[in-house]
Parts: sequence; structure tokens; C-alpha cells
Amino acid sequence: MKDPRKFWVAAENNSKQWIIVDLKNEFYVKALQVNFTDYKSNIYDSDSTVYTRFKLLASKDNKTWEVVGDLSHERTDRANPYIELEKP
Repeated sequence: MKDPRKFWVAAENNSKQWIIVDLKNEFYVKALQVNFTDYKSNIYDSDSTVYTRFKLLASKDNKTWEVVGDLSHERTDRANPYIELEKP
């Protein structure tokens, strides 16, 4: 999503939520940044009770998926995690 004013909100707050972003073409991707918003949370600073946990998967065919970023064991609030890929 190019427009930072547009965002996706998970239906529930649990580990079963996911989103697919289709780039429509193949691209040479070296890094990814995920920008989180504390939607309706009234949290405006880092909070020790908030963890930013997720996995990033990539696919060329929407059938075979490869983990390209794994922050599933994070114990910190990272509002804008930047992940450099091991291989583009």
C-alpha cells in the first residue's frame, strides 16, 4: 500500500490473522518495512505490554511460500520494523 493513510485492520487480535499483498509483477526486493498503527488503542509511545510479532512469506506463484522474515518471537514493540532480505 503506497498511501500511508490506508491500512488493514485484523478482524481479531490473535495469531491466526493474515494479509496477502499482491505486487502484480516480479520485483527485485532487497528489504521490506512494515508500518504498524496502534488503531484505536490510545497508545502513543512504546509500551512494554505490546509485542510486534509476525512472519513475512513470499511467493512467485501463490502456491509455494518461503519465510523471508521472522519476527514471531519478538518481545518488543517495533512500530516500523525494517527487514533486509538475505537474498533478493
